[in-house]
Amino acid sequence: MDKTDDTSRTPADRLPFAWHRGRSVWLAVSVLSLLLVILLAFHMAQRLDRYNREQGRELYIFQPISAREFLWDRQPVRFLDERDADGADVVVLNYGEQSLRLRSGLRSLPVEVPGLQRHESWMKVMRFVPRRGQTMEEVERAIDAGTADERLAIVVRLQRPGVDQDSFGQVMRSDWRFKFVELLPGGGFEERVLVFPESERAYNRRVQSARRAGEPAPERRADELKFGTWEFDAALHVMPKSGPPAPQFGRGAMDALGWTLFAATVLFFVWVVSLAMAFAPERDRGASS
Repeated sequence: MDKTDDTSRTPADRLPFAWHRGRSVWLAVSVLSLLLVILLAFHMAQRLDRYNREQGRELYIFQPISAREFLWDRQPVRFLDERDADGADVVVLNYGEQSLRLRSGLRSLPVEVPGLQRHESWMKVMRFVPRRGQTMEEVERAIDAGTADERLAIVVRLQRPGVDQDSFGQVMRSDWRFKFVELLPGGGFEERVLVFPESERAYNRRVQSARRAGEPAPERRADELKFGTWEFDAALHVMPKSGPPAPQFGRGAMDALGWTLFAATVLFFVWVVSLAMAFAPERDRGASS
């Protein structure tokens, strides 16, 4: 008895793939909707750029510094390495006639690593300048001309004593604290310590607990890192890769997109459906009846 290869058969209710006018219409709709999505995406990018220029959050450009000695505001800045009595790495910052000891509790790289790169896992020294609606080229020209509002700061990630930096120290974000030291024009420092922001889920749990207890809604900590500040952006440079905070988007940027967001969403689904219809297998309606 002869056996035929079942894999070469076409199911009884399916017809071999063939191109016809109906497929051409669906393909034309697919191509047109895709082109419109691309055009809308470009238009949306322009709207967001205009929003960021006119009323969006402040954007900052950071330039890390790895040199141990340089001049800032015509005053010498110098970084020296020391060790505390417990063996912890310490960086001594000298600015003009003042000095400050920076300690994290985290281990640095071996002494053979050059410059401040040895401490980059817990400390970064960065020049930064706000964009304020300017393009990158405009900011660079302002820096070269000496008219940019340049600032210099050090950010240090502080480790809670007793926590292993290679395990729980990498993921226990509630323990993360950051010390910011800004070098002021003319000399002196401005210091502040901020904590990793509480997640929305954790904060909402506290709100719900207060409501059930008949208490007023709790407020967030005043010393949290706040999205949109230079401290937030600077802290990202010393956070473990395991968990930087999620950006917090308000309604402003969404409102700036306006009708383009809805139109792009609808056209995207039209593109998907029409592409599927253009290449969908065709059933034999006579065989199935």
